Amino acid sequence: MGAARWTRLVGAGCIGIGTVAVVAPLAFADPDDFSMTSTTMGFGSVFVGETGTEKLIIRNISDGALAPALTGGLVTEDGPFEATTTCDGSELEPDETCEFAYTYTPAAVGSHQIDVPFTLEGVTYSASLTGTGVAPIEVSSPTLAFGAVVVGEQKSLNLTVTNVSNIARTPAVSSPAVESEVFSASSTCDGDPLAAGASCAISYEFAPTAAGAATGADLIVVETANHIVSLSGTGVPATTPTAVVGSDGPVDEGSAATVSFSGQDDPGSEIVEPFLYSYDWDGDGTFEVVGSSSASAQVPATLTADGPATVSVRARITNQIGRYTDYETDVVVRNVAPALTVSGPAAVQVGGSGALAVAAVDAGSAAEEYTYAVDWDGDGTADQTVTGAAQRSIVHTFSSVGTFDIGVTVSDGDGGSASATHRVSVTEDDPSGTPSGTPSPSGTPSETPTGTESPTGTESPTPEPTATPTPYTPEPTATPTPYTPEPTATPTPYDDGTLPETGAGLGDVAVLAGALLIGLGALLLLATRRPLLRP
Repeated sequence: MGAARWTRLVGAGCIGIGTVAVVAPLAFADPDDFSMTSTTMGFGSVFVGETGTEKLIIRNISDGALAPALTGGLVTEDGPFEATTTCDGSELEPDETCEFAYTYTPAAVGSHQIDVPFTLEGVTYSASLTGTGVAPIEVSSPTLAFGAVVVGEQKSLNLTVTNVSNIARTPAVSSPAVESEVFSASSTCDGDPLAAGASCAISYEFAPTAAGAATGADLIVVETANHIVSLSGTGVPATTPTAVVGSDGPVDEGSAATVSFSGQDDPGSEIVEPFLYSYDWDGDGTFEVVGSSSASAQVPATLTADGPATVSVRARITNQIGRYTDYETDVVVRNVAPALTVSGPAAVQVGGSGALAVAAVDAGSAAEEYTYAVDWDGDGTADQTVTGAAQRSIVHTFSSVGTFDIGVTVSDGDGGSASATHRVSVTEDDPSGTPSGTPSPSGTPSETPTGTESPTGTESPTPEPTATPTPYTPEPTATPTPYTPEPTATPTPYDDGTLPETGAGLGDVAVLAGALLIGLGALLLLATRRPLLRP
């Protein structure tokens, strides 16, 4: 901490019979109690006669009130820089500031720089000030080239004086003093004030009296600055350029077409070159391309998008003296037939519907409408005509069994057409293989049995009677043999056409016949086992 720099009266008290003043010292300070902004201050470009301002700010960053110990910081020499300050030794409360305000007012064009030293709390610093004075009045290029001018005509070019500053000014501009038979000048810079951004002009004219090159010069003084004006031009006879204009047509619709110039010529020779070219694509009198340096240009795609068509183009060639010749040429656009694809189901059940997908691809405009002629039975005659977009689906109900080559022809309305076929088989059965109803039997019996034939069998033996009736006792060696019927024929079912399709009636008849045969056999067996009585 440094020593106290001053004291202040803080109170008074009575001691004995006298009065004593009690004095307290101010707070001590050091460089760390203050901050300041950058000591490098650039004013940039400042118009002559105008003023730029930059500030150096010192801030109390301590917790108590302090007065910065500050010396120097003011500009002491003559020049474009000046300074004022609010840092007068007063106490600054915490976060309070004082400042040095530096100004830069250039009196002439050029760069300026100065260093201003100062000390803060015993530490020495230097404020670096830089700036550049710029002219508030600008002059356009003093080189004026008139190019080729027709003999007997004239052309004007201007030397412009502009106030580019932020305030109104009255520039000092000398009068033109060109001395020439073919060059002359006049001025609007007559001493009136120019508002910020406003201009005045010195107008030079070239009026050749004969063919050939001419030069001249003038001296214009603007705000004490000398500007040497250089003048040049060439007198030429009045000539008109010629050329041949053509295109690379005919072209297919949707293709690019180019219009080009060839064989360019002008009696003025190279003096009036290079040529400029303009193109009016739709022949409406307005050039869509103006003053191009290219001798060829592509026709807009919208004009060649659809054929057949003829695009009439107007083309212009212009020389350097403004003489021109117009030409017309036609670009022929040919129609291109569409390409056709057809797809659909390979098989359809009779009475069912099938969708035929057709797609036309055309090099022409996508907005075209197409006509589709469909020959569903393949006999060469169109059965249906449909008009619409390039891609669509056409539905048809097939009423006949057979295989058909469906023919489709598409027309683009511009004379182009294409054809394609699609084969479809129309069957009675569902081509998907799914049963559509109750299946029928593949065959029925030819006859239905009306009854059961009796077997022929074997006769039973008859015992011989004796004189005395004696009960018959069968001999042990003779064993009765049961009767087994032998059918002589296999019953054939009779078909009277009344059996149900399921065959249930035939089964019932067979069961009944079998039961009758079993019963008959049982009766015969019982008959052979009964005891026989002899008479």
